[in-house]
Amino acid sequence: MATPAKRRGRHIRLIATAVVVVGLVASAVAASAATLGGINVADLFSSSRNDVVPLPLAFDHFDGCDNNLNNDVDVVSNVWLAPSTDWRCQPANSRARNRNQNTLADSTTVDVGLADHVVVSTHVERTSRTAIGAGSGVALFHDGVGFHMYVVYQRGADQITIGRVDGSGDTELTSWSWLPRNNAIELAVEIDQPTITIYANAALVGTHTMSAGELATFGSNPRFGMESDLDRRSRWSWFQVKEMAP
Repeated sequence: MATPAKRRGRHIRLIATAVVVVGLVASAVAASAATLGGINVADLFSSSRNDVVPLPLAFDHFDGCDNNLNNDVDVVSNVWLAPSTDWRCQPANSRARNRNQNTLADSTTVDVGLADHVVVSTHVERTSRTAIGAGSGVALFHDGVGFHMYVVYQRGADQITIGRVDGSGDTELTSWSWLPRNNAIELAVEIDQPTITIYANAALVGTHTMSAGELATFGSNPRFGMESDLDRRSRWSWFQVKEMAP
């Protein structure tokens, strides 16, 4: 776990970087996830150099962390929570990974304080193709114990899947075909309850309407993060949560 001194140093070093990097990777998502691609520095400023790019609710590119992601902090001081010590960050490569295929270790999350009108996005720089059912992506509405929803790229099955984990187990709700079988993928998930809209590499994948039961079980949980289902080979290069534009 990073020491307080390390964390302070990390924040001082990274906050300025985050303002620029966050805008580069996903500033357009808040307005429309469909405009993820082709962003440049000029897109950060709408009218003048005095415009301020707001910090996201959560952002991390895993540079300056202290190996164990559990209890480490992201750039904007959110504390990562993992149910085991198997979620690791590799600062030399600025990436995160999960070393455990156990379903109890499938998510690591941060509490962003909001459960609605947010955009959750990540870049998986190396996706797993180990088995059908394995997948990597984002965890949604996590309760801090185990219940949550998720969106993952299942490279072994050539599909993107949304599912949920609750008292009934792990249930895959809807899957969409996704080809070609890429080694890397950028996911963006817009949450405007009850609608969840999913984009991959700036292309619309599909939508899911949360049921009344899903809204009751998950709808108020403000924890979001990375998801690793039966998968210990994938690598995440950044993770972000932003408020949707009004």
